[in-house]
Amino acid sequence: MKVINLLLRWFCVFVPLFVAPLQAETVAFKNYGQWVWFESASDGLYRQKAADLTVQFAPRLIVKTAREVTTAEMALMAPDATRITDLFLMNRYRYFLLHYDRQTQAFAALVKLQAEAKLLLIQPDLRQQRQRSVAPMGSGFERTSAANEEWALPAYLAVVKRNGLWPSNGGKGVTVAVIDDGFELSHPEFAQLNTRFYYDFSIKQLVDANPRQEVSTGLHGTKIAGVLFGLHNHRAPEGLAPKANFVGISQRDTWTSQTLQSFYIAYLAKADVINCSWHSQWLLEPIEDVVDVMGREGREGKGVAVVFAAGNKGKLLTLGMHEASIASAIVVGATDANGKPLKSSNFGNTVDVWVFSEKIISADANGSYSYFSGTSVSAAIITGYIALLIANDPSLDVDQVLDKLRTIPELWKK
Repeated sequence: MKVINLLLRWFCVFVPLFVAPLQAETVAFKNYGQWVWFESASDGLYRQKAADLTVQFAPRLIVKTAREVTTAEMALMAPDATRITDLFLMNRYRYFLLHYDRQTQAFAALVKLQAEAKLLLIQPDLRQQRQRSVAPMGSGFERTSAANEEWALPAYLAVVKRNGLWPSNGGKGVTVAVIDDGFELSHPEFAQLNTRFYYDFSIKQLVDANPRQEVSTGLHGTKIAGVLFGLHNHRAPEGLAPKANFVGISQRDTWTSQTLQSFYIAYLAKADVINCSWHSQWLLEPIEDVVDVMGREGREGKGVAVVFAAGNKGKLLTLGMHEASIASAIVVGATDANGKPLKSSNFGNTVDVWVFSEKIISADANGSYSYFSGTSVSAAIITGYIALLIANDPSLDVDQVLDKLRTIPELWKK
């Protein structure tokens, strides 16, 4: 915990707020070995016309090197950088974040550093839109009062009950990290939540002792947490892993640097499974890189299970499309009550498992409840199942966990 606290203080000091840059006409860098070009649009934004993608750049660069490259060596290669911080340390490689006073300096360094042989990858720190994987339901979430609902065992619990995974120890001893838009920890459903800590990037504040302390709330993250950790009181929602340890990471902005930091925080917290019920518009190589590393090196070589929602666009997932196309992640699609993939669910070879996505009740803002569905729900359910599987047998590696998921009867239908 001391290491995490020191790291978070480092992030707080050395990740400044974005300052609108001076415009350059074009910005070019490599992603998966291919050059990508962005052209100046307006209001500090840049557009990649071929992909219909608009992003914002910050005066920061993300750099991958061999593990043995030191901060001092990096400073010699990038003398104009005002600060150099670590983003993610791996066994063989590391990611640095280079800070500059002005955007023009960062762009100039981006061009210059492409020639440095010791730099394995260099990209500007950019912000793109993140897609929450919640299926549309009319004009929005249907709000309800859980007290007025006739209680019945939720389908996602009924499945694991039939397969002997529930009731069990409720995920005790397992650490589940959730990266999302925030969590209303004062909600009654989380009265007994085992919070290891909760970090919010928007205000750079760490909560590690008082699970009722309010930091920053988010509708989507609160719903996901309800499916995973909801109190067992014969009132929906009933959490799949209510006794697991919770690591909450609130990341509302989608700067690449913050996403890398989010994964690194979860990694240092020794998360067994990480829930990401979202995807961005475009997959960046550093993101897949660290997901691959966690899947290989986490949990003392058994691998961290990183769970992504497939998304709700009804599209074929292609190579490099977004996070749901990462082969080493556990990607979850949604089915109807008969086990048929929903028309709204993305699909493709990278979808590892399909789960029935019923309209369920979960926790919402201000202590309320509402319905939601889609691949967000499916990814949360699989995250809970993984927590139960690892709690039942901590020796399981990621591949064995996935094999067990695929053999659960009736996982994909009601």
